[in-house]
Amino acid sequence: MKPKVIHTNQTLKITCKVRDINGDLSDPSHIRFVYVVPDESQLTFTWPGGQGPSETIGTVPEGMENKRIFQESTGIFYIYVEVYMPGKHKYTWETYGNNTASYKSSFQVEQARWIV
Repeated sequence: MKPKVIHTNQTLKITCKVRDINGDLSDPSHIRFVYVVPDESQLTFTWPGGQGPSETIGTVPEGMENKRIFQESTGIFYIYVEVYMPGKHKYTWETYGNNTASYKSSFQVEQARWIV
């Protein structure tokens, strides 16, 4: 199956489900979302926490300066990311405290405009 094409100038919702050792949805003490854009700038967002990245390496990509992690319900968290830069975007969810785990993934973004 061909992966979905993601174009620039979109907002994506990236979700994380945290489960305990029995497989039930459960809240961690802390959760961290590390987002790396194609120019290798890295942003780290934490929950609980406020708006904006808690740590930054490189420049903050357009639209990401006021983002934060939201809790949808027990064990379900999400963040919105703005994709303005073509290339490979990478991210990692890390949980700490009573439920420790990590998950990493990536997605490819193509330029939305025709280049002539």
